[in-house]
Amino acid sequence: MGELADSSAMDVLDGETRERERWTGEDFGGRDLRSTTFAGCSFDGCRFDDADLRGAHFADCRWARVEVAGLAAPRSGWRRVEIASSRIGSAELYESEWHSVEIRDSKLGFLNLRGARIRDLVVRDCTIDELDLGGAQVERLALPGCRVGTLELARARLRDADVRGADLGAVTSLDGAAGLVVSSTQLGYLAPQLARHLRIAVTDD
Repeated sequence: MGELADSSAMDVLDGETRERERWTGEDFGGRDLRSTTFAGCSFDGCRFDDADLRGAHFADCRWARVEVAGLAAPRSGWRRVEIASSRIGSAELYESEWHSVEIRDSKLGFLNLRGARIRDLVVRDCTIDELDLGGAQVERLALPGCRVGTLELARARLRDADVRGADLGAVTSLDGAAGLVVSSTQLGYLAPQLARHLRIAVTDD
């Protein structure tokens, strides 16, 4: 990322554009950061509890060791962003836009991407309790090495959503499963859910 200027969370105002800055161990908790743009910035060991990131945009940014109980960033934009070694309890990211993003080595409780537009998202070696893609438009998604408790697909529109490397628990709302790429083993696990969804009676009598 080149040389970055060290900055304080208290200096950031809503609606601003911040470029090539670094925040280390800063607390953005409770800050109003609506519609703020961050370009070429780094967040290391920061906290965002109760911060308002609605409509915020992150481009060419890196998050590392970020901890937040509740991330409120609906309708936000994420382009060429890396999120690593972070812990997020609930991430409200509905109707957001994602392009060329990698999340790795992180733990997320609830990842709400309902209605999001996603292109080239890799989530690697993460634990996600619930991933909600309801109504999302997804083009190229991969989940290598991930453990996902529940995957919600209601009205999702998927293209090349590759979950073959993931340990999936429940997959709900299979009406949105078209475009999902699964392994033969995963298909075996999903067979009972598919049968129920399609109202197929399975009997050995």
